[in-house]
Amino acid sequence: MVEAVQQPVDLSVPASLLSTLAEPLIEIHGQAASASITKAPKQREILDRLGGADIAKAVHEYSLEFDQYHELKKKLASLRKNSTESEREIRSLRAFADAFGKVKPQPGEYETLTQEISRLSSVETLRIAVGESAGLLDNEELGAIRQLAQVKRNLDSIQALDSSIAETSTLISEAFYLLTDASQTIHRYLEDLGIDPARLEVALSRRAELSVLLKNFGEEGETEEQILNLIKKFDLVEDAIADLDGERKDSTSYKQKLMEGF
Repeated sequence: MVEAVQQPVDLSVPASLLSTLAEPLIEIHGQAASASITKAPKQREILDRLGGADIAKAVHEYSLEFDQYHELKKKLASLRKNSTESEREIRSLRAFADAFGKVKPQPGEYETLTQEISRLSSVETLRIAVGESAGLLDNEELGAIRQLAQVKRNLDSIQALDSSIAETSTLISEAFYLLTDASQTIHRYLEDLGIDPARLEVALSRRAELSVLLKNFGEEGETEEQILNLIKKFDLVEDAIADLDGERKDSTSYKQKLMEGF
């Protein structure tokens, strides 16, 4: 006896037949309504309504859970973003602290180096100008000090004849002593002025270090102002890193709690 083999039944229904059967059961008003019923969310809504009170309660509870889930997702995304930004800022602050610690700039140092470099780079020009000035002051025949000394002697010699010249004689005397002091200062400057290639190289190298630090971490403003701001920033950098690290750890702990709530 040959057993009958059960053939699978094709349960698919043509759209035209479904439309014909549903026509007397559902009345759809408006073009938009006709379009919306073909959408999956609208179809689920209709099915949920057909389920009665039990289904409505379950749908409500599910909606609450679903909304809470998405709210937690937003919070987690925000925490991840804040944590990433904190880590990036911590790395930036540590890089600054390392660079500053190696250079250790001092207030007024950049300007002092700039002046020193200018002097060391122009020794010969300075020597000529200052040497000529010293000659104009000290020349035994036409030097300003010698000429002023003669004026002083002339006025001193006539004070007994006219006391009104005494005030002028006093001014000349003061000028004479001031020029004498200036001449001595100029001669000391000439003695100290010398070509020192090694010192020039050191000064140039040090200023270059400061320039790199300012280029990488400085802000708008004059050079001296930028250096002072970097010094203040370095004084506070450890506290800033500690605060950011604490926020990052708190954020990580909160993320774990949120994950446990999923």
